[in-house]
Amino acid sequence: MDIKAEKAAVVSQLEQVEDLELILAIKHMLGYGLKKQETDPAFVAALNRALQQSAQGEGRSHQSVKQDFRNRYPA
Repeated sequence: MDIKAEKAAVVSQLEQVEDLELILAIKHMLGYGLKKQETDPAFVAALNRALQQSAQGEGRSHQSVKQDFRNRYPA
């Protein structure tokens, strides 16, 4: 695996994102990964629950959740 190529692919994908919530979530996860910002224990607990649910095949796609929010809170 070429880390420079992987980083470039991530940057390319990120430049296409127009969803502020997704960008903020990615930014928070990067900060957590780099340990440059203190992470809220509630966020860590929620992230761990989400990872467990995902491993068990539970959960919903990002697209599905976005659609639910759009249906609930129309512009």
